[in-house]
Amino acid sequence: MTIKKRDIRLRTKILVGACILFSTLMIFSTVVVSVLIYQQNRDDANELILHSSSIVKESLADLGNRLSGSTAQITGNDAFVRSLEYLSILQKSSVSASEKEIIQQEIATHLFRLVDKDTIWKSMVHSPNGDLLAFALQQDGNLIVGYPTSEGYSIAAVEAGQNLEYDSWQNVDSFNESEQVTKQPGKTAAEAQLVSDGKNLAFQSNQPFHTTLYDRNTNKEIQEEVGRITSFYRLKASDVEQMSRLGRASVNFFVNNELSIGNLPEYNQIDLSVFPVNVDDWDLDTQEVHLDNRKIDGIDYFHGLFPLYEGTKRIGAVAMLYKSEIAAANTWQMIRSLALVLILGMIVILPLTFFFTVRMSRPLENMQSVIDEVTTTGEFSNRLQIKTHDEIGLTGEAYNILMDTLQTAIDKINNIMEKVADGNLTEFIEGEFNGDVAKLQGSINQALKMLGNTIMQVVAVSDEVNASSNELNKAAQTLANGSTQQASSIEEISSSMVEVQGRAKKSAENAEKALELTTGTIETVTQGNQQMENMLHSMNRIHGNSLQVAKVIKVIDEIAFQTNLLALNAAVEAARAGKYGKGFSVVAEEVRSLAMRSAEAARDTTGLIENAAKEVETGVNNANDTADAFDQISDSVSKVDDLVKNIALDSKEQQGGINEVNAGLEQINIVVQQNSSISEETSSAASVLSSQADSLNMLMQNFKLKEGSEKQR
Repeated sequence: MTIKKRDIRLRTKILVGACILFSTLMIFSTVVVSVLIYQQNRDDANELILHSSSIVKESLADLGNRLSGSTAQITGNDAFVRSLEYLSILQKSSVSASEKEIIQQEIATHLFRLVDKDTIWKSMVHSPNGDLLAFALQQDGNLIVGYPTSEGYSIAAVEAGQNLEYDSWQNVDSFNESEQVTKQPGKTAAEAQLVSDGKNLAFQSNQPFHTTLYDRNTNKEIQEEVGRITSFYRLKASDVEQMSRLGRASVNFFVNNELSIGNLPEYNQIDLSVFPVNVDDWDLDTQEVHLDNRKIDGIDYFHGLFPLYEGTKRIGAVAMLYKSEIAAANTWQMIRSLALVLILGMIVILPLTFFFTVRMSRPLENMQSVIDEVTTTGEFSNRLQIKTHDEIGLTGEAYNILMDTLQTAIDKINNIMEKVADGNLTEFIEGEFNGDVAKLQGSINQALKMLGNTIMQVVAVSDEVNASSNELNKAAQTLANGSTQQASSIEEISSSMVEVQGRAKKSAENAEKALELTTGTIETVTQGNQQMENMLHSMNRIHGNSLQVAKVIKVIDEIAFQTNLLALNAAVEAARAGKYGKGFSVVAEEVRSLAMRSAEAARDTTGLIENAAKEVETGVNNANDTADAFDQISDSVSKVDDLVKNIALDSKEQQGGINEVNAGLEQINIVVQQNSSISEETSSAASVLSSQADSLNMLMQNFKLKEGSEKQR
């Protein structure tokens, strides 16, 4: 085989290749870096748009919170609340309209003093039933305050920095903002709500005034609403400018499809069809920003948009814009820098590449001619003649040594392999070699030894394999029969375990029912114990009452004794009176008889009460013993309940264990079925193995081995 001469020399290839590689690398780097920089600039622009949207959301939330705070500060003013409370009392009585208007003027004055001119655009105070009481609004740099009267309105226009004077008030039939200030307030809310009048965007805060009243019916203090304030903050150009400055992007607010306020006036129309007209729930913080690109007056912008809703109705949107030409300018700057590096690199690399390729190509051409001759003739006797002492010269010397080593090794290998081709495995490669050639020598010699030993062993083993395969076939058949019987036994065990599982499940259910019964018993014993304690208290009270009755009977006995003495005295006096005292003597005798009977009855009653007291004391002792018995019963039932709980828990765990055993038996059944199938396949493979062992034994008889070379197998 000859090596074909090339028309283009190596130095030219290296020179051209270096130029092409460097140019390709620089062009590819330029393209990749440009794309990456543009994509990075695009991503940065989108991140800036998202950052700007976050600034807008935070600014809007801050404006709403400021409005809510200012409104809450007004509702917390005690003087304001007292004026509304007094007006509420007047409206419930029959007072003249002029008296009510005096209080309304006081409320309007409070409103003038409390309105934060930097936070509140306009504010109205209404009664609980929605009647306008007072208002304040900013118009053309003035703060206009007023209140409705029976003939129209009483208003006062105060310039910035001026005080509200008594003579500032004037009566008018109407004024420009009368329709807006008489608008009914909405629902009260802790947070300010975004609203629109069709042209402007504003925040609305609606909060109630409460006062504390005393309710005679419940004897408690109650909170009653005495008025409601509605405040507005209109979005201003300074707010938008601050949002744009913080977010580093232009910001435009749209009401419906028209521009309301913003710092990019040429962008004044918008399509809101990508957002729903109505939503169930809207939260400013969770609004996703819709990102795209827009061309406005021939200028490309990165564009972000998210909607605004008043309650659930779409009222407009906020747009954030960032010029695309900034990202493009950065990309072209990088492309120009890389192109300059390419030109400078070509100027430096071309001469250096040409010089080094000439120095490298000449020795390589000599080496190429020698290798070409070796390749053409197949002889390894030619050697390189290189006089240089650099890496190429050392490569030439290494090549010559390689040729010497290869030539010696190839000669010996050819001699041995000719004998191996004749089936003689008794000869080996002799000599000392280094490195891979020595490994090759050792590998060939070891292969010859291994081949001889293997052939001898294969011949011996083939007979054993044949005999073993027959035994394996018989064993496989026996295993298949045993696997079948084992599968049948496992099926019977599985059926028994299913029955055991059912019984365990029924035991668990009975344990749960027993647990329910013991729980009910504990409740019943607890109730009986409580009733026993109540009876014990009643017995103690009866015992005390019996003692009191005994004392009363003793008093009655003493009264009877005194009555008896008085009757005796009366009888003595009647005897002294003679015939004039006979009638009185009869009465005294009867009184004495009654006194004696009363004393006897008192003594009998005392005995009965003492016996009753003793019986009550005995009953109290028995009740105490019964209460102790109930306590012991309650403790015993609690212990039984704990035991039943443990039994129920053990039943559940036992049922789980049975389920696991069933799963294991099912897995064992599958494995047994697989073993049965495998044993049948093993039996078939053993028959095939025996036949192949006979064929292998016949093939091994063609080799001549070093040990026992005279013996042929």
